Amino acid sequence: MNTLSTTSRSKAQGNLRSKRWFALAFFLTAAGINAQSLTQTQALSREVAFESDGYSVAISGDYMVVGGSSTIGYAGVVNVYHNNAGNWALVDSFSSPDSAPYDRFGSAVAIDGYRILVGAPGESLNGVTNSGAAYLYELGTPYPDVPYMSFPDSPVANAEFGYSVAISGDTLVIGAPYTPQSLGVEGAAFVYRRNLIAGQYPPWKLNTTFFAPPAIESGSDLLGYAVATDGAQVLVGAPLTRIKTCLRGCYTESGVAYLYTLQNGTFGNGVFFEPPNPQSGSYFGSSVAINSATIAVGATVTVGTTYPFVDIFSSNGSTTYTFTTQINSQLSNTAPNDHFGHAVALNGTSLAVGAPNEPVGIYTNLGAVYVYDQNSGGCDNWGLSQGLTINASSISKFNTNSSVQFGTSVAFDGVTLVGGGPYASVTGAIDVGAAFVFSDDDIFHDGFDVTTTSCE
Repeated sequence: MNTLSTTSRSKAQGNLRSKRWFALAFFLTAAGINAQSLTQTQALSREVAFESDGYSVAISGDYMVVGGSSTIGYAGVVNVYHNNAGNWALVDSFSSPDSAPYDRFGSAVAIDGYRILVGAPGESLNGVTNSGAAYLYELGTPYPDVPYMSFPDSPVANAEFGYSVAISGDTLVIGAPYTPQSLGVEGAAFVYRRNLIAGQYPPWKLNTTFFAPPAIESGSDLLGYAVATDGAQVLVGAPLTRIKTCLRGCYTESGVAYLYTLQNGTFGNGVFFEPPNPQSGSYFGSSVAINSATIAVGATVTVGTTYPFVDIFSSNGSTTYTFTTQINSQLSNTAPNDHFGHAVALNGTSLAVGAPNEPVGIYTNLGAVYVYDQNSGGCDNWGLSQGLTINASSISKFNTNSSVQFGTSVAFDGVTLVGGGPYASVTGAIDVGAAFVFSDDDIFHDGFDVTTTSCE
């Protein structure tokens, strides 16, 4: 972790390999772990050709949001599901307010309680080409499919505002990774805070804008490519960043992640994280997640003999984070081109990692999600709990075009884990996409209920 001063996803490539995972629905048990069975309960899809449901997913309590960012230039759609006694049913669909081709509405989604945040990074807001936009919806209102608020106020050409989104409590974060700055395409992230004074407008106000600090920016940082927040902290990925000072060697496109903490009502000076052993082209910061005192950052590209990985950083109740461990895809039984770390999600003491190009048995690019528990195999060991893929029924129905890419997106909360497979196809319709739901009341508490070490 390093101190700084604030100056204010496409188809992954697959590789077929051996049939060591022939089981259609599989469960991996790491040494010393007594993993229980987390099983698929539903596959959610409107089965509309090229809708690509599951490109993004988010869940909060009994509501789930599934984004469909069309593969052929449609405006995009967001589907809202509600859980009723274990059955997730479609209750609403949001269409792009702009309704223009290539808006990519729904390519990023987030939910907290009854508030839903949706990115449309391809929208040309107010005629500004590819400026991007984001929309905030509130469930339970008379017109929940009408945006409660839209962002930004001042669009910037080609910024792709809304490429990533996150919301928690009174904080929402929107990434614009292609925002041009002095050295080129450096990116930006925008933090908004809810106005707690009743009747004041706007209800959400811009609090802070983050750009790459001068000592770090490299001209193609893509800051804002991934964002996460727990309300009091904001985590921002910049996967193409190179540390300009080269104190540890010059690594191009090695990537960093920035953490900013709320202090006196503002997200100000922060810190940046990089891997213990940076590698050029690893794209560290392609995915990020934060949950109270734990941070997860994904690096999705294989470089030489270094497989994709996810780094875990932890804090003991302070604002200081230290490197805990690195989860290397090679240790999780994956291949170098499986795009391990494409998506990450934290739930209590558990971490889910998507590997959307994972071939399973004879099925190329079927995809997988790996689940790790913080204290499995030792304190802060983050041992493997389970490996998941879609069940035989879903393979038969949704793998008609030999590509599902389950794990492109992942989210979990409470007793439910959901993984998106946006390239799922059915007979007569390709790229319909689907969100695959896994649940087991016996497994989830604060995270997955597995045999773990007692840690104080």
